[in-house]
Formats: sequence, C-alpha cells, structure tokens
Amino acid sequence: MAAQTRNAAESEAKVASARNRLVLEQAKAAGLLGAAKNTRLSGRVPSELVEAAKKRAHVTSDTELLELALSRLAIEDDFGARLVVRKGSIPAAIEPRNPRAAGGCGPPACCRRARDRGTAVSGYQRLPRCAAGTVPG
Repeated sequence: MAAQTRNAAESEAKVASARNRLVLEQAKAAGLLGAAKNTRLSGRVPSELVEAAKKRAHVTSDTELLELALSRLAIEDDFGARLVVRKGSIPAAIEPRNPRAAGGCGPPACCRRARDRGTAVSGYQRLPRCAAGTVPG
C-alpha cells in the first residue's frame, strides 16, 4: 500500500513538473518570460494559501510560484467563452458526420454485420479494425 502511494505521488509530481515546464515554455515563446526580471511584486496573502499552491504546483519558492501563476493567467486561452458565444450559430442544415450522434439511425455497419453473423453479444459488438482502418467482413 505504501509503495502504491509513493508511486502515485511520484507520478503526480512528474505530471506537475511537465505541466509547469510547458506553461513556462509557452510564456517564454509568447515573449512574457526572458532574461530580465525587472519588476518586484509584493502583497499579503494567507500563508495557508501559499503553501497549498506550492504543494499543488510542486514548487518550493515563492518566486517560482508567482512566475508560474502569472504565466498561467497570461497565456490562458478563452476557448470556453468563445464556444458559448457561438452557441446556435451553426446552421441546422449541416449534417453531422456520425448520424448516430444526431439521434441515431441504428447500429453502425460493423455492428450490424456482427449481429447478422450471430457473433454479437447482447446487442452490438464492435469488430476489430485492420491496419487500414476498415472493418473486416
């Protein structure tokens, strides 16, 4: 049990480290981080907040934490807001590529073939695809 907990913690730390590295690389690519650190930032916040943020981000210094947090805010995209604004803007005449996604028109061909062969188990069974991406049969 202790080994699982340690492995999970190590895995979480690796993921956090990779995520942090990517955020800082994106900020650097956007010209937000460079060689010159020319601004001092100070403020008063609860120590519990700082410690919890450091623990979650897997950083140890206040400077690392501030740099990471500010980078995340600065490069954050607005995908969610743009998606909500577009709601209802796609014409209803556009047919979806997957007819099942639009209310369904029966099982896909691979499932129908499995059913017809008698190889389907309790309804539909997907058949394996070959390397070319087609369903055998």
